[in-house]
Amino acid sequence: MKTGVYVSEKGRLTKVVYALVILLLLGIVGVQRDEIPDKPLALVLLLAPVAFLLWLWMDTWYRIEDGSLVYQSGPFRGRIAIASIREITKNKTLLVGFKPALGQKGLIIRYNGWDEIYISPRDKEAFLAELLRKNGAIVLKE
Repeated sequence: MKTGVYVSEKGRLTKVVYALVILLLLGIVGVQRDEIPDKPLALVLLLAPVAFLLWLWMDTWYRIEDGSLVYQSGPFRGRIAIASIREITKNKTLLVGFKPALGQKGLIIRYNGWDEIYISPRDKEAFLAELLRKNGAIVLKE
């Protein structure tokens, strides 16, 4: 049973960093446009990070379906059994670890024994309400 898709919040810092990196790389391509035809590998090496960042930007989302939390951030995809979620900390940022997210002050989800993941759905309250309907034993922390 599928439900709605929760897109990732896009934080101000993420927007600035992504924009600066993309503009820098495209600026280098623009400045070197006369030499690029002679160096196709250089063009690939400059445009690959741009494509990767755009992929992350356009394709980071979360969905609750069939007893699982499904996440995707560009090429990074996964599934977590909702029954295995023990605790969710709200409005924090995970400094180290797996973060398929674009926003700050998201959700740190602890599941299984010691696993954790950081996500940042735009509509945190609706997302949390849906998770809690599926697993009322989840402990919420502020």
